[in-house]
Amino acid sequence: MRNYKNGYYISNVYPHYSMEKWQEIGSPTARQVLREKTQDLMASAPMPDDHDEFIGKGEEFIKKYVN
Repeated sequence: MRNYKNGYYISNVYPHYSMEKWQEIGSPTARQVLREKTQDLMASAPMPDDHDEFIGKGEEFIKKYVN
């Protein structure tokens, strides 16, 4: 909101494309851009220390409540 008068807000999620660049890259929707950004963040995130324990608890939950 503090930048609304000058129009220079830079989003950390959605890139600032010109109309020509946006069309050149295939006119991605905001949903597509957000999905790609999310997948990139997930792929580059470090694995938590309790990963194996967390996965094991999740698998136990699935077996208990889904079957």
